[in-house]
Amino acid sequence: MNGSCAIAKCARSEPVLLVSSHAMESAVDNASTDRGERIIGFLIGLFIFGDRSTPFWDSRIDSDFVKVAFTIVVFAVAVIVRQVAKKGATAESVGMWSMRATGSMLAFSIFGGFFSSMAGSGTDVFLFVFLVLIAGVCPKVAIPTSVVAMASVSLFGFAILGFFHGQLDIGLSADASEVISVNGATFGPQPAVQFDLFGIWLAAAPVVALMAPVGAFVVTKVSEKAVIYFVGFISSLELLSTAIFLDTLRTNLGLLIFFIAGLVGAFFFVMSLGMLSELIMVDPKDRKVKANRDV
Repeated sequence: MNGSCAIAKCARSEPVLLVSSHAMESAVDNASTDRGERIIGFLIGLFIFGDRSTPFWDSRIDSDFVKVAFTIVVFAVAVIVRQVAKKGATAESVGMWSMRATGSMLAFSIFGGFFSSMAGSGTDVFLFVFLVLIAGVCPKVAIPTSVVAMASVSLFGFAILGFFHGQLDIGLSADASEVISVNGATFGPQPAVQFDLFGIWLAAAPVVALMAPVGAFVVTKVSEKAVIYFVGFISSLELLSTAIFLDTLRTNLGLLIFFIAGLVGAFFFVMSLGMLSELIMVDPKDRKVKANRDV
């Protein structure tokens, strides 16, 4: 995926930290259980799979495959909310942590950080999957939790790429229609509407500063069922938009096979994780004690 898209997405998550509510307090508590593994995943994606010879550190992985992979992960969210609608998830925080739960959290955080470095988002989705499907946390808490986690990765990526690497230092042509330099190095010319990173950030920041806190506040006020249906609706839109508007799905057989196989695999992966959630979250010793008590 184009590096500018990733940075623009990193920049726009920043203001959501302004929200304050009971759900957000639980969210921060849940998010703090991740001790930075998502940053490790982000750095792996950035420095190993990012092409640092390009001005925006473009991904070495084909952008269409990154897009499809992200859609597959979002599809998994749609399957999860369907499961939640059927059986419910009511916890506001993660209870006792077993070694398996800690290891699972580590894996999900690293993969989420990796996806964020490739697609500009991913930490929020992977954390939502873990909290709702495995830990049984209700979506109304899992959503702001994932927002807090994504914001931390966004700020980190924004600082590294936008400031330290100078990707916000954009030089424009006389009519401001084209980008001609990045961090003092000649670039392009390329359309400013796609590559003017600083301009994109300036356009997005006010909108996010207003709408992100409002959205997070609304989530805390509406019913659990409404949140579930809305998340499912958005996830379904992502799937449909990729299937309809990604033209290479109709010309690249390998990409189409990857898309179909990924959707099928994601469905069975989610179903299997749902059945294994107690095995992952409950320590074997505690399970043995509970079994003895039941006897």
